[in-house]
Amino acid sequence: MNKIKTAALMAFALLANVAVGQNFTVTSNGNPVENGAIIALQYEFEDYSAPEHEVYTYAYAWYPNLKVASTDGEVNVTVTVTSINDTNNIQICWPMQCHFVAPGTSQTETGTIDTTPSDLQIHKEDYYYEQGGAPTQVGEAKVTILSDTQSFECTLKFLLEDINGVEENFVDENAPAEYFTIQGIRVAEPQKGQLYIERKGSKVVKRIF
Repeated sequence: MNKIKTAALMAFALLANVAVGQNFTVTSNGNPVENGAIIALQYEFEDYSAPEHEVYTYAYAWYPNLKVASTDGEVNVTVTVTSINDTNNIQICWPMQCHFVAPGTSQTETGTIDTTPSDLQIHKEDYYYEQGGAPTQVGEAKVTILSDTQSFECTLKFLLEDINGVEENFVDENAPAEYFTIQGIRVAEPQKGQLYIERKGSKVVKRIF
């Protein structure tokens, strides 16, 4: 009887050591994101126009590059993306399927993560097919991630500034350079190997140090 009891206790101890994780972390472009953070996103622009054929296509895209990973084993999470202020063309592709978030509504996906970062692929893309087409209003989306024991929320703000490069307007070459993370947080001393937004006068570029 004691042998059976001892075996049962050992089996329980082994099961107890097989931990099922409940905690997770979130990053944006490789940088940690705190609960409640506001992530300011400048757009990336591509011009696919063929003016000689009177064909115009302008693409504007905002990519927060959100990744979520567990800290202690497999974690079941629920991810909800909510369009704020009737923001259009928000999409979530996770875990293996893509859905658009209708303006003013929410889209919820569920899946399992582990310690390898999982790409949530939440982004906004706008296309314009008339000459000079461009977005005129900012938009927002709320991202909520829940496990059994942890909740996380951040807000994505889709700004009208171009992140791709140089503006055609006046550039003050003597202006001091300012550096920001992709989330729009000012950085005093950029770190080697990290991606930053560099602003010098009206010139804005992405730069890896």
